[in-house]
Amino acid sequence: MSQIAAGSAGSEIVLGVIGGVTRASGLLGAKQTRGTLILTDQRVIFAEIGKDRVIQLTRDAGETARDEGRGVVGRMSARSHALDGIADTYRTMAPAAALAESPGNLAIDRSTIRRVKTKRGAAEESVPDRIVIKAADGKHTFHVGGALRSAKEALAAAGLI
Repeated sequence: MSQIAAGSAGSEIVLGVIGGVTRASGLLGAKQTRGTLILTDQRVIFAEIGKDRVIQLTRDAGETARDEGRGVVGRMSARSHALDGIADTYRTMAPAAALAESPGNLAIDRSTIRRVKTKRGAAEESVPDRIVIKAADGKHTFHVGGALRSAKEALAAAGLI
């Protein structure tokens, strides 16, 4: 991936975005939060997709489809795909703004990252593919909702693997 969002000298540069990830935390990963990983030259940011935002995006997609004259099936399809492009919004958004969007967002300073691994899940056991980031503050596990190959490419382009 190329440099996507750049600002003035000394500003943080977005190197890649991995959408459709779920952050697993708590005891045995029981607490799960959907979101997007934003890979910058200084940090890895997890931007959660809050319940209110999901509701609003879904509602907006349905209203847009209705305004376009789509039928019931068309509106249902639009609602089901409402979150598909959410990761793209972070490509041009300032990383600091993305981090400030929600109190549940997380930033991992790249200088504290010791290792980044990708792990293929077991399809027959419904175990998802994972990205594991080991940093000074502990281990962060993210389940990949899309293609692990795309996530690996984004991590490699950002110099993390």
